[in-house]
Amino acid sequence: METCTEEVGLLKKKPCGEAAVTHCANCEQPLCSKHAVPELSVAGNKTGKFMCKECHVAAKEHDKAVAAVAK
Repeated sequence: METCTEEVGLLKKKPCGEAAVTHCANCEQPLCSKHAVPELSVAGNKTGKFMCKECHVAAKEHDKAVAAVAK
């Protein structure tokens, strides 16, 4: 059984270690239910896929950059 590899801890970073329920849609990192961020469609509906926090932030930054170029 895979475990969540999202880093936790303030001073000493370590893997979460809880049982993974899904994988990141972008980087395939195993994620537990606490660390899985649902991917949203353009309309704001859940797509059924999940991302890790880092990939989610990167995707939002990419969407902002594409929107700025499109103007």
